Amino acid sequence: MFKFTAVTFALAASALVANVSAFKVDGVNATLLPPRNSSGELLRDGCCTAANKGNCVSYARCLVALDGHTMPHLFSDCAAKKKNSHTAPSDGREGCVLFRTNSNNWCHAEYISGAIGSTYTLKQSNWPTASSGCTTTTLPKGDSVIIGIWCPP
Repeated sequence: MFKFTAVTFALAASALVANVSAFKVDGVNATLLPPRNSSGELLRDGCCTAANKGNCVSYARCLVALDGHTMPHLFSDCAAKKKNSHTAPSDGREGCVLFRTNSNNWCHAEYISGAIGSTYTLKQSNWPTASSGCTTTTLPKGDSVIIGIWCPP
């Protein structure tokens, strides 16, 4: 017989009331992470601020800082993101920052929150637009859109 505890009840209740939005960008699934406040900001990581929602690199830099590391200011555009990445596209790990192509000259930065098997789980902001807030998505490790990965020491 299953025994309900306060924790299982809280998890079940949060699953029932979570307001989750899903969409696709370039064929990749993305889902807004609950819980969010009325402005759509994530309440768990503290990095989904108004300023970081409009700048994917700032959001990734904040998440790296939460891990106790400092991300250098070397990632301004696609060329800089590719040049200053030092990890192969399939060798990223949790806590690294993945850079990928998109439809502009800036490319996109995403924080790797998980690297299991052949898939990265990524936290991102400003994708597909700043009004999207902070979301999570997955990407295959060998995907051709990956231009590089930066990992803290």
